[in-house]
Amino acid sequence: MYGGGACESLFGELLKASPSLRDKIIITSKVVSVLVMCPILAILNAMTFLITI
Repeated sequence: MYGGGACESLFGELLKASPSLRDKIIITSKVVSVLVMCPILAILNAMTFLITI
């Protein structure tokens, strides 16, 4: 998520307030989403990610 950690904090508060939501959601990254939709693009994306680290 974005926002310098603010979004993550709010999301954590939401899960703390409603623990049952935790079992109903899947947290994933963009890399995984792209992998499912277009494997070749996902490989290129991952290679770019590794190069920038």
